[in-house]
Amino acid sequence: METASHQTVVLDHGTYNIKAGFAGQDEPSVVMKSLVGRPIDGTNSSDVYLGEEAIAKKKMLKLRRTVEWKTLINWTDTEILWQHVFDKELHSDMSECPLLMSEPSPNTKYNREKSVQVAFETFNVPAFYLASAASLALQGAGLRTGLVVDLGEGPVSVVPVYESHFMEWSVFRYQVCGADLTQALMTLLTKKEATAQKMEWEVVRDMKEKYAYVAQDFEKEMQTFDVEHEKQYSLPSGEALTLGKERFQCAETLLKPGLVGYEMPGLAEHISFTIARCDATLKQDFAGNILLTGGGALLPGLKERLEHDVQAQLNGRGLDHLKAEVLAPPDRDLLVWKGGSVLASSHAFTHMCITIEDYNEYGPTLVHRKCF
Repeated sequence: METASHQTVVLDHGTYNIKAGFAGQDEPSVVMKSLVGRPIDGTNSSDVYLGEEAIAKKKMLKLRRTVEWKTLINWTDTEILWQHVFDKELHSDMSECPLLMSEPSPNTKYNREKSVQVAFETFNVPAFYLASAASLALQGAGLRTGLVVDLGEGPVSVVPVYESHFMEWSVFRYQVCGADLTQALMTLLTKKEATAQKMEWEVVRDMKEKYAYVAQDFEKEMQTFDVEHEKQYSLPSGEALTLGKERFQCAETLLKPGLVGYEMPGLAEHISFTIARCDATLKQDFAGNILLTGGGALLPGLKERLEHDVQAQLNGRGLDHLKAEVLAPPDRDLLVWKGGSVLASSHAFTHMCITIEDYNEYGPTLVHRKCF
């Protein structure tokens, strides 16, 4: 296959998936699991399996995620994963391709510097830029200012962004994560079905993605739910599993973390508190542009329920003059990557980047001055 060169590569490395492609594309060329697997017995230690292949061979492998709690935790595996993406998936000569990479808000000082170091010293890129995932999500939605609610496999974050710059002092990292919803569904099903005890995590996660939804009124839904709303899920064994109230009970943990043992306010409270803390001149900008992003944001009913609950919270804080509006674009699971594609295609991008000449002169600490 022909090698791509000179095009800017856009990389969004999340807790569950890694997305990559070229600037100007509407969608990433690559979406693969952020997993690395090695043989359990320690033999053939050089054998490494990535993504879906690692999942397929999981019984003989020790699987490790490269990202936990939205933070890169294993740089050796991360470099292996990126090398595969650049060489085998994108067929890119990275010495000729500028690289734009997303980062969580906030990110650690070490990981910011390590990212730029690996980009230049391992992959020899000619130019590099590290961009806030929240800012990129807004750009992917055609906005520059808003309150970004990132719902992925890792912890939910609530990030206010003004004119494409995230306001670090107001960022909230919400302890509940997408994995908690999967665990909640597994727990509910285990209490109900004996066969559920043997189900694998990926199977339960697939159920959640296909059939979970957010109830608009949880108590009412508990009373009125009937068999017509049940769903049948075919297990890999061929058995059928019935999903009933568990469909919305698991999703409720996102809004009521007390259901899974977290003693903390719910998501709507966090969002309203963030808005309340902001300058009076910006409150409506954030209240009226609450942007959902990430795979967890695809839950049916979440937009409407969150909009209702946030408005109620604002009213309770004496901010009833504000109108809450939750934005949930159809492609919200890809917004961060799409925003990177838009930014890397802009005329300003070349001037924003750290060049190899800059890096050689100032080193990795330059990232704190150039990428913010």
